[in-house]
Amino acid sequence: MNIRCCISGPDGDWEPGAADLDTPFMLGPGAAHPQMTVGDFFEAVKSFLTADEVIREPFSPAYGEEVPLPFQDAGEEWLIRMEKHGAFYHIASVEGGCPGSRRRFAVVSALEETGKRFLKDDVRNIGRLLEKRDGGDLPVAYWMAEIPSSYGEGKPGWLMVLSEWLEDYHEWHHTLGEGTSHIVIWDRVGGGRRADEAEYTAIYRGVSRLLALHYNPVTFERIDLWHHAAGDFVVSRFGDDLRVRLTTVRRYEPMPFFAGESGVDPRIPLVYLFLESALKTRCDRHDGTGEVAWAEDDVLGPTLDGFCLGLKEKEADRDGIPESAGHLLELLKQFSAEELLQVHSSLLQLYEREDPEELRMMQIRLPEHCRALFRTIQSASLRGFQVADRAQPAGRPTGRP
Repeated sequence: MNIRCCISGPDGDWEPGAADLDTPFMLGPGAAHPQMTVGDFFEAVKSFLTADEVIREPFSPAYGEEVPLPFQDAGEEWLIRMEKHGAFYHIASVEGGCPGSRRRFAVVSALEETGKRFLKDDVRNIGRLLEKRDGGDLPVAYWMAEIPSSYGEGKPGWLMVLSEWLEDYHEWHHTLGEGTSHIVIWDRVGGGRRADEAEYTAIYRGVSRLLALHYNPVTFERIDLWHHAAGDFVVSRFGDDLRVRLTTVRRYEPMPFFAGESGVDPRIPLVYLFLESALKTRCDRHDGTGEVAWAEDDVLGPTLDGFCLGLKEKEADRDGIPESAGHLLELLKQFSAEELLQVHSSLLQLYEREDPEELRMMQIRLPEHCRALFRTIQSASLRGFQVADRAQPAGRPTGRP
């Protein structure tokens, strides 16, 4: 078996030499590991994929197709490509196989304890969601293993997961150019390009659709800890359509004030979920790592449309949703801008430990955001969302937190 290693860069792949392999492994922008090298990382990935002594945990076949490990066929050739360093994970791609049967996977790695905890939760959460709804919008995981440290007994090692590579899906971020902020889709093959108006709309519609689609109306669990700056939603162009997929589900749980509560009007958590989606989706970082970016008011219409679309899909699947898309829109129309601002005060408390800079941006922009959201809701048409027979009246619920 032949295994080569390379590093992905803005100008294409390059193969590291001996000096490159001896450079410190980067935990993030400007943060080098005190002992581990780039070569150590590649050796850990090789062990994960090929070593007999590694104890690997397979995931349920319900997650997707089975992928046999270890890779040990003498006729196989594999290329390990270091792709990206994130806040919690380090991403490599693994491409190869036998001639005529080449495949590509992702190896998601965590070295620090917080990242390991998130990665374990991530895999478990995605597995739960895939068992409930296999819509092709979540990455499939195949194997997980602990890889011992290569620089001393008792030192922390790696947690690695072999998962689906999201082929032709790309990160997107706001960037500054020509005096304005706009979205650039990071297509490494075709080159970074500015999203056109239709793509811009489709991105925000697709994000909110997934947040509604994967909401659990019985337990009030929802996808949490997502950030556009982390590249948690990726996009791909298929003909005239732009598709959105999730890359991670770090947390899947109810908002704290609904967790374990009985007698909650099920419409209340749904309203809060929409308001959270509309607020958080406005935050990004310029070029993924720069200053906090705030999306324009025109993202709120697609966000509302996408959320209602996700609810309609859940209705069609008889997924226990307590409120139809039309009913939710009718309910939201009863809130004034001032009332929306009051409701958001409890939401902001949830983000104090996530990203202080994002939270500060939300606090500054919140009054303006609520006024824009009010205008968006009031101008939205009920046509296409209404149903002939209502399961329950659309009156305003009581007992909001």
